[in-house]
Amino acid sequence: KEMAGQFHLVVAQETSPGNDGPSMLLHRPIREGDPCQIFYGPVLVLTGYVDVVNPDYDKRSHKVSIQGRSKTGDLCDSSVDAEIPGGEMRDVALKQVADKATQRFGIKVVNEAKLKGPFDQVRNLAGERVHRFLERYARPGAVALTDNEMGDLRLFQAQGGAPVTSLIEGVNIEKASATLRADRRHSEVHAKGQDHGSDEEFGRPVAERRARALDPAVKRHRPLTVVNETKSTQQDVQNRADWETAKRAGESVSANVEVMDWCFAPGALWMPGLFV
Repeated sequence: KEMAGQFHLVVAQETSPGNDGPSMLLHRPIREGDPCQIFYGPVLVLTGYVDVVNPDYDKRSHKVSIQGRSKTGDLCDSSVDAEIPGGEMRDVALKQVADKATQRFGIKVVNEAKLKGPFDQVRNLAGERVHRFLERYARPGAVALTDNEMGDLRLFQAQGGAPVTSLIEGVNIEKASATLRADRRHSEVHAKGQDHGSDEEFGRPVAERRARALDPAVKRHRPLTVVNETKSTQQDVQNRADWETAKRAGESVSANVEVMDWCFAPGALWMPGLFV
């Protein structure tokens, strides 16, 4: 669910007896704002920038704590106003919108999702961050926004198919825990939206698109209404209701699994969206 991967590492050096001089760490400084790459052995894990540097020392040791994020962190912090001249685009698909919004940040957009047709009109809100702007138009198509090890913006959908790897108790699971919730699920989800009229269809059927999806696992009366942010056909609002119900059901059962390695196979990183 995060657009920008994060890192936090500490580099430490013990002080040798009788040597109270400055640490070698201070001779090779890493500065806030520096571009960087993080490697796990030979495997690239993250490409981005240093956000925070915390030097710390006492008479026994020197250490430096470094925090940073993927290149896409700039999209989380920066406003989109200047990236969309006039604040509006017409007849554009999500990939084109993302390309335009990220172009001047030097961030490549990698599409791994099945995108819906073009939006008639795309508008940004004054002061809106790039991430929030893109997320508004990604949500109706169930597209997630994240990054990869190169710092690219990645558009993807969680999909089934053949699992790429397995997590097995007693084999590659160090420890695991689970959380099962009921508070985020609803007995029925209503989706609403609006469409443009035509000679064949007009009036309330177009102005008041409505659909409903049920979650039979919820026995109490717990309705939820969501509003589609973009122009919506009847199928669009039905898809939104179905997706919201499935998403909340899926998120109500989660597992936190600790494994031995950052890779599930040589050179193959664990990545968001992997089917396991």
